[in-house]
Amino acid sequence: MIRYKIKAYVSIFVILGIAIYELISIFSDNILKNISLTSNIVFIFYIIFMNLIWKFHWFFPWLVPFPDLSGKWKGEMKSNWKKEEGGIPPIPYEIEIEQTFSNIQIKLETKESSSRSIGASFDLDRQRGIYRLIYTYHNEPKTTEVRERSPIHRGTVILNFTKEFHIKELEGIYYTDRGTAGDIVLKREV
Repeated sequence: MIRYKIKAYVSIFVILGIAIYELISIFSDNILKNISLTSNIVFIFYIIFMNLIWKFHWFFPWLVPFPDLSGKWKGEMKSNWKKEEGGIPPIPYEIEIEQTFSNIQIKLETKESSSRSIGASFDLDRQRGIYRLIYTYHNEPKTTEVRERSPIHRGTVILNFTKEFHIKELEGIYYTDRGTAGDIVLKREV
């Protein structure tokens, strides 16, 4: 669960709005024009904050409770699929995370399939030492030949990380609605 600091966000934007209004008022006496211009500037700052500024490390964790995981991650997945037949070798695994302050999307590509997240969130509890990204995905194998042995499915991934801002490794588990599960280790591409 993420605990957003709503009071802090509102306070920052109110103070920013007042400061901008006062600055604009030095150059103009038109109150409606000043309010309109102030609103537009604060809105533009809000958009920039939501998409870019939140990523700066000095906001973590006092204002932004989660790290920036945006980028490409590579590693491998070990699956319990065909365990009774001796299992399968580790599968090379690559994900791309696209993240803004209010949204996170995860895309997976392997030789045989692609996945897209359909829901994602952070589970953060500093008191208990829990730092993880949890997402549910929809997977579609690329060809009909692959789909005969690996049908379209949904699954969940739980990736653990450290409490630091610059995360370099994600490690966790996955499980699917077709009864398979396994381990995942990923490293951030530089």
